[in-house]
Amino acid sequence: MTRGPAPGFSAARARTTRLHGVLSLELAGHFSGMEFDPALLFADELNTLLAR
Repeated sequence: MTRGPAPGFSAARARTTRLHGVLSLELAGHFSGMEFDPALLFADELNTLLAR
């Protein structure tokens, strides 16, 4: 019998994916030259995810 993921697994995976994506873009330099502070974007993402 195949069981599905544990409760909350999908939500945790989505949160991790979002944070990893923003951090990876920053580390790769994809935000350089843009008119915003990447630290504020990361903080906003983190606050949004923690509020859920």
